[in-house]
Amino acid sequence: MLHSFSVENFYCFAEEAFADFEVRQVENLSNLYCISPAGTYLSKIGCVIGSNASGKTTILKGLPFLKWLIVDAFLFDKSFPIPVFPFFAGRNKKLPIKLSVSFELDNTLYSLFLELFQNKIFSEELKVKSKTKKNFTQKTLYKKQWIKEDNQYAIKATKFKLPKGLDKDLLQRNNAALIGMAKHFGHDLSEKIVSYWENIYSNVTESGRSQDTISPKNTNVLDESWKTFDFYLNNPKLKQEAEKLLSRFDIGFDSLFIFKEQTEGITKLKVGINHYLDGQLTTLSLTHASEGTKQLLFLLKLILQALERGGVVVLDEFESSLHPDIALALFHLFVSPETNPNNAQLFFGTHNHRILADLDKYQIFIAEKGKNGHASLFRLDELNVRPDENYYAKYIAGVYGGVPNIT
Repeated sequence: MLHSFSVENFYCFAEEAFADFEVRQVENLSNLYCISPAGTYLSKIGCVIGSNASGKTTILKGLPFLKWLIVDAFLFDKSFPIPVFPFFAGRNKKLPIKLSVSFELDNTLYSLFLELFQNKIFSEELKVKSKTKKNFTQKTLYKKQWIKEDNQYAIKATKFKLPKGLDKDLLQRNNAALIGMAKHFGHDLSEKIVSYWENIYSNVTESGRSQDTISPKNTNVLDESWKTFDFYLNNPKLKQEAEKLLSRFDIGFDSLFIFKEQTEGITKLKVGINHYLDGQLTTLSLTHASEGTKQLLFLLKLILQALERGGVVVLDEFESSLHPDIALALFHLFVSPETNPNNAQLFFGTHNHRILADLDKYQIFIAEKGKNGHASLFRLDELNVRPDENYYAKYIAGVYGGVPNIT
């Protein structure tokens, strides 16, 4: 489970922005929270609000970017530039981008710390915190540090036990996390950690929220439409779950019709929606589906995987094209123990502020940008607000900040 993460010198965040899912005091432990196997109180929900250009999408980028470094980077060429940018002005361009994340796996808390530039990872350190009968102990599993004078990395990994196949040349690779590299050579712990990060699902990319994820004109093997429908085709159980939810939201919806066809040597997907019209089952082209239905098909691919595996979903403006009540219904899939037995977590940015009425102060993060162009992030409980406050009304009134100044 995700405990916390931070970014610094990361796009619009010049200073550290810290997103904490740990909860030390909860007046009423509701289904918004869970107790991790290691005994930590964690929130299952993190909601980021704020005005346009306040840093909401940027803070969400942190987790998908970390996933890329850990899971995918090693699959790219060793000359591939790291797809990230430092704070956009001033001296920060010469300073490293800093990221950290703490996550729990198999009753153990791991913390990963990274400093990097676009052309190389400058330092990388993995620590582990274990619980003994008396207290917690923390040790460094490995540290990889760039030594400018030697023009190479110094690596201390005695407690990590690197696999033999990871030779000296690979260890000097500068654009992929060491965990991701070790995984490809059968390193047991790395395989477990990479497996955890594979269960991070998001609609956020380096350039922001994914757009046009479902299109009836784009069902070839290179786009998101193919990935979405091919996923449903190969996962009939989750397809059935998606159909069940869609039938709740769309009167007359019955099922999703998908099959592959070959045309002049090119594999394409044919997709339709089975719908009851005047009591008759009719297959409609995806072209005639609403934007909300297309959005739901894409989102449910991410959400249902996380709910099944206990992963983390990172979504930006997931309410786009959806009725507010449907967005709330998706949110409550993570709250209900029946639909979320594995304590999957949801971290999202939204302008649907009605959701605030269903949250506690520990789930609400406010992003705002100062006059100097620096974005900042804080959790609402840092303002010492009362647990019985009307967060929606007070936020709309501007009491907490994070609202646009349009005067």
